[in-house]
Amino acid sequence: MAYEAAHSPEHFHALISGENPSLVYFFSSDCPPCKSLSPRIEELMNRYPALVWTKIDPAVFPQIAAQNMVFTVPIVLIFRRGKEIYKSSRFVDLDKIEQILTAPEA
Repeated sequence: MAYEAAHSPEHFHALISGENPSLVYFFSSDCPPCKSLSPRIEELMNRYPALVWTKIDPAVFPQIAAQNMVFTVPIVLIFRRGKEIYKSSRFVDLDKIEQILTAPEA
């Protein structure tokens, strides 16, 4: 698993700037849907160890949340070369996320 915790907004931008897709999971520790989704996200990402992913708590990094227009949790974003290519909020479709992560680049 290529999980890497973001330590700053600059580090976050470095994480999402790679050639391969990277997944960002916005969550809150007091969010019941987030508690349910977190292990499922981890399980999915364990199947793709070459892909970078991170978790961001908007309360800890409000600047990152604001820059990505995160106003609620849970939200999953997928980036490629620093550009958002997918965003799913509230009702996260893990099958769709897996399709995007494994799709050849267009």
